[in-house]
Amino acid sequence: YDYNINVPIDRNKLGLSNKIHIYFYPHSLFKLQPEFDEIFKKILQKDKKGIILLIKSKDSAKTIMKRLEDIMDNSEITRIKFIEAQKVSVYYDFIRCSDVIMDPYPFGGCNTSLDSIALGKPIVTLPGPLINGRFTYGFYKKMGMTDLIAKNIKDYVNICIRLAQDKPYYNKMCCKIKKRAH
Repeated sequence: YDYNINVPIDRNKLGLSNKIHIYFYPHSLFKLQPEFDEIFKKILQKDKKGIILLIKSKDSAKTIMKRLEDIMDNSEITRIKFIEAQKVSVYYDFIRCSDVIMDPYPFGGCNTSLDSIALGKPIVTLPGPLINGRFTYGFYKKMGMTDLIAKNIKDYVNICIRLAQDKPYYNKMCCKIKKRAH
C-alpha cells in the first residue's frame, strides 16, 4: 500500500482535538478482554486529558461499553470514543495522530503492531502467556528494544501515561523505533 508518512496529519480533520492525549486501541474488539478494562480505567484516572479511541464493530461496541460502564464513572466513560472502520490511509492517519498505541492483553496484536512500528509509533505491550499475545514483544526483542514492554498492568499504564505526557521521552521512543524498524 502506498502511504506517505511525511505528510503532516491534522487531528481536527479526523474530528480530534490537539489538546487531548489519544490512547488508540486499533484492534478488533474481540481481542478486548475483561482483563484490559482496568487498564483503560487507570489511564483515564491518571490522565484527565486522555481519551481512549477504539474502532467500532457491529455489536461489540455495545457490549464493551456496557462492561466499561460497570467499572467507570461518568467522567471516565465519556472519554471512551469509537470511530467507524476506515479505509487504510485514514486508519494510518489515526495511528499517526495518536500519542499511544495500545497492544491488547492477553490476546496481543500482530499486523496492527507492524503497522504502528512501520509508521514509527510507539505501541505499548504486555506479553501474554500464549504465542498470540507475544508478537509485539517478539518484534521489540528483535529490534533490541525493551522500553515499551511492560512487566505487569501497573507498568503498562505507567508506560502509556509517560508516552502521552512526557514529549521528550515520546520523541525518543519514536526515533528509536524508526531507526530500528527494518
